[in-house]
Amino acid sequence: MKIMLSKALVFTVIVLFIGASIIPSTVGINEEEHNSSTNNNNSFIAKGVKDTTTVSIDPPSQTVSPWETFTVDIFCVPSQQIKSFELKLSFDPLLLQANSVTERDIFSGYTTFFNSGTIDNNAGNIVDIYGLILGSGNVSNPGTLVNISLTAKSTIGSSLLNLYDVGVTNETKYVSITVNDGNVTVQSVNNDPIISNPNP
Repeated sequence: MKIMLSKALVFTVIVLFIGASIIPSTVGINEEEHNSSTNNNNSFIAKGVKDTTTVSIDPPSQTVSPWETFTVDIFCVPSQQIKSFELKLSFDPLLLQANSVTERDIFSGYTTFFNSGTIDNNAGNIVDIYGLILGSGNVSNPGTLVNISLTAKSTIGSSLLNLYDVGVTNETKYVSITVNDGNVTVQSVNNDPIISNPNP
């Protein structure tokens, strides 16, 4: 698994450096060490760190009707002070479509740089979602990283909401994280027949 900041984020860090702003960057993190510390449970375990920062889908499970638009939050409980995050999300494109990604309150009170990512409803994923505090500052209180709007399609079934390539940093490096995925079930109400999209 490769966890890399996008070119836009690298460009932002360079611009801030030139402007004499102080912003520790994750660009110099040893990617090989980062990748070698990732286990099969979608969690990054940093060396020498007992507690882990948790990144979770909230709510972890929900049931929606066909063509219903709903939201999920990506919630973070830091185990230490954090400064930036990056993540990707996959879902079943036969059951769901993604509409938008919105920055939330984890870095409230600070000036931030946020990228809402790229939605691909054919592949069923959203990639290159990231945010960071510009200049000095960090947070240690729990908060929501992003809010994601999704719409169920007409097909009945269950879709995993899979968080992957998730990274959270402190001032200088990636921190240990545990990732909790979510699940959405698309189900007709009272066995009502499925109708075509009411909002084409």
